This record gives sequence, structure tokens and C-alpha cells, in this order.
Amino acid sequence: MKKKRIIASVTTILFNVCVILVGILLLVNLEPIIYSDFFSNSEESISIYGLETKYVPQGLTYVEDKNAFLCSGYMNGNVSASKIYVINENDEAKYLEVKNEDGSDFLGHVGGIATHLNKAYLACDNDEYNKIFELDLDEILNCEDGGSVKVINSYKLDVNPAFIYVYGDNFFVGEFYKEKSYETNPNHHLLTPSKEVNHALCYSYKASENGVDFNQVNYVLSIPDIVQGFTLTPNGKFVVSKSWAIASSTLGIYDKVLNYESTYENHKLYYLCAKTLSKEVRMPPMSEELTYYKGMVLVNFESAGCKYKKVNLYRQTKILGYKLA
Repeated sequence: MKKKRIIASVTTILFNVCVILVGILLLVNLEPIIYSDFFSNSEESISIYGLETKYVPQGLTYVEDKNAFLCSGYMNGNVSASKIYVINENDEAKYLEVKNEDGSDFLGHVGGIATHLNKAYLACDNDEYNKIFELDLDEILNCEDGGSVKVINSYKLDVNPAFIYVYGDNFFVGEFYKEKSYETNPNHHLLTPSKEVNHALCYSYKASENGVDFNQVNYVLSIPDIVQGFTLTPNGKFVVSKSWAIASSTLGIYDKVLNYESTYENHKLYYLCAKTLSKEVRMPPMSEELTYYKGMVLVNFESAGCKYKKVNLYRQTKILGYKLA
């Protein structure tokens, strides 16, 4: 009798394990269906590098006159310096480590990356830093694989930088809000024209042939919660990537944003809200920064990094380009 009970228990356990495995397999295979709009209108771009290490992908930008992509990220557990990957259009890559101004390893959180003229910029939003780092772009592009680049300047701004993007004379710096986890200044919590409350801001600073002037604000955007990335298209659409943990991400496409003008601390204020939202696209989890490239919005993901891949069924190893209509 005892032996039969043991056999029955083992059989039950094996059955349950099989059910779980079949369920996981089904969920994995359902990814193209769950995110059908996104995948039917997107294509694979360059690889997401560093996934075999402790690297956690975050930032993404394209340097048009150099035909190069820059991807930034931090190292899980602060095991080594944060990294920048330089990737050409043939998907060939090298990496370099970020050093502080004193030459020591930068071990903090690196978010977005952007360039203007001969400079590159990193968003660093740790409690200890909360700054924009400035680096020499040529030094990054010419650095040998596995080399390093030193921060040459840092800037404390009106927002805690999570993502950054440059478009024309606008250098955008935005913050990330998640209730209780990532709070923002209560003064940044604004009622929108659609009667919802946005809890974060994105500043547009002046970018010109003389560089970036972080003391001159073009305008301010009131933005939704959990924004991880931001880009602007040539026809004036504002696009954001929203994600948190392993829940599905969202690509929010906003149009006619400049039609709803207000003021914030003597600056022009515009809103990314339901009034200006033209389309939302459901995406796989853990989307990060965006950039515009040849008619597509490129989306970076951190889902296949070692920090999260064990709890994430949908692991993106390529940057994906969503084609805008």
C-alpha cells in the first residue's frame, strides 16, 4: 500500500511538471500572436550584445554621419564598469568601459545614450549620481575593443535622467515614475487636458552648433508613468516605450502634441496624454530606449540579459524596428 502511494505521488508530480512545461511551451509559441500588431509590423535590426555577461541593456542611439549605433547599459551587481557598445550596420560590435572623471570605474546605473556634434551623453539616474555624463564621441568611436572612455563633464538637471534623445535643436531628458518604487518631485505631477495625472516630466534643452545648453529650456513635456525610452519622428510624432518588470510593454505614439499648450515654471508645456495619443502597440516585456532609424522606431530590450532572463519567457536578443504607417 505504501509503495502504491509513493508511485501515485510521483506520478502526480510528473504529471504536474509536464503540464507546467507544456504551458510554458505554449506561452512561448504564442508570442507572435499575443504581440501580433508589433511583430507583423516590425523587423529584426542589430544584435543586442553582452547578453552572455552581467551587462543589462538600456540605451540606444544611431549616429547618422558615422553609420554607427551606440548601446549603453550597466553591469548587474556592479561587478565592473558600465559599458557602451559600438555597432556598425553590418552588426559588428566592440565595447568599451565608462570611467569617472578621476579615472575610476563608473559602477552606477547607466540609462539612455545620445549624441550631439562631437559629444556623447549618458543618463545616470542612481541616487548617488542623477546626472548627465558627457563624453568625447570620437574617443568612443575610435576606442579599441575592450578599452575605456573617461567622462569629461557631468550636469545636474531639473529631472533625474532616465532616457535622453536629440532631435534638431532639442536635447530631451526625461524621468521615470513608478509609484512607491521610483517617485518623482510632486511638482511634476500634472493634470493633463484628458483629466488624467501624469507624474513625470521630460525637458527639451537647447542644442545648437555651439553644443548643448542645459541652462536654456525650449519646452517641457508632461509624460505618462513608466516611460523607458523616447523618440521623435520627422513628421512630428512623439513615441515612447513604457514598461515595468515582466508585464507587456507598450509603444505609445502621440500626434499633434503641440496643439495643447500650457505653461510650467515659465516654460511652454505640452502633454503626452489620451488627448494626443494616436496609437498604442502592445510589445514584449522589458522594452527600453528607442531611436528613429530609416522609417522605423528601433526598440531596445533588456529581457534577455542575465538579470531577468530566468523569469522572462520572451527574451529579445535583437533590437526590433517597428514600422510606422
